[in-house]
Amino acid sequence: MKCKICQADSSKFGCARVLGRYSVDYFQCSECGLVQTEEPYWLEEAYLEAIAPSDVGLVFRNQLSSAIASNVIFNLFDHEKNLLDYGGGCGLFVRLMRDLGYDFYWHDKYCKNLFAKGFEADSISHPSYELVTAFEVFEHLVNPIDEIGSILKSSQNILFSTTLLPPESPKLEDWSYYALHEGQHIVIYTMQALRVIANRFQLRLYSNGFTVHLLTVKEIDPAVFDQLVSVQRLDQRKASLLESDYYKIVDALLQRQEQISSSNRGCNGSQPILLVAFPDWAQPEAILLPILENTFKAVLQRAGNARIALSFYAGRLSPVVLEEAELLLSSAVMQSLMQDEIEVPDGLEVSLISELDSRWSERSWCRLSLDCEDEAAIAIASQPGIPVISWEALAAGEHCW
Repeated sequence: MKCKICQADSSKFGCARVLGRYSVDYFQCSECGLVQTEEPYWLEEAYLEAIAPSDVGLVFRNQLSSAIASNVIFNLFDHEKNLLDYGGGCGLFVRLMRDLGYDFYWHDKYCKNLFAKGFEADSISHPSYELVTAFEVFEHLVNPIDEIGSILKSSQNILFSTTLLPPESPKLEDWSYYALHEGQHIVIYTMQALRVIANRFQLRLYSNGFTVHLLTVKEIDPAVFDQLVSVQRLDQRKASLLESDYYKIVDALLQRQEQISSSNRGCNGSQPILLVAFPDWAQPEAILLPILENTFKAVLQRAGNARIALSFYAGRLSPVVLEEAELLLSSAVMQSLMQDEIEVPDGLEVSLISELDSRWSERSWCRLSLDCEDEAAIAIASQPGIPVISWEALAAGEHCW
């Protein structure tokens, strides 16, 4: 695998369970030391909640980041100009900075703007910015070089935070910043990786060597930068509960993920959950339509946040009958939705399939039995050990995920 930063060869660093269910390989670059995951196919699920449930430090981090940003911008940049927060989350940082007198704007493609409404970034009104902040964003980037290059079109100055990989390169299970339970941290940087980025874009790099970094065209005294970002915590009368709260929530998430994983293993499940039904398409519409409607409703009621592929087998149909089956299935789906006035969850896919090829023997699936089935097709397609559940049982809450 090639490094996403310097394109050197990366070797396998380790393997870990991400989101409690995906076995994910991690790789480390032989040149710059960057750690990255394999292609992150699980991100859609990871961002079902843009702000991870375990991010109990969000408010404290934004307070600390606003103090650091204020120091850096006021002393090193033109603090009267427009500024942008990239990956701005719920908008709390932008609101804090505007409260401090800085003309900040918000941008985030995953999260809803709650606290800085009316101050969304507008490329027409503000085509460029004095400086862009990106706190706890770089570790989320699928294609770091491309996205950093995109940010630099708005400003040649980026103040950002991301925790660097410790020198000892801790194992995946020994360092919380890998955030395996969240699945959103897919790139972990080293100082050398940041230097490669700076050289790539012909910028200067300043860093406190740990979490806070600056890419800029300006020449700055490193000692001054270190002093400006050395914001200390306020004196507290009581010990913070931040760390204990974090581990309490992570433990709860891991337990929940383990329960889901165990349930999936009990049904030979995998992601997405594959359900296959074998209707007898030779039956008249008056018989098939209510069967298809009931099947779809049963799956819809129990889908929740699961990713489900509901397939109806149509492998032996002629082109004419296949077209009729497609129309009948579409009609059943539409009538079910109109009757119940609900929308199809993002994780549910409904389709006709023409065959169960060799790939299906490598994937776990479940047969959804119907009142009227094509027994010949079932005999041809079914495999030993495939679990079976009726649509009635599914509707009653008996499901295998």
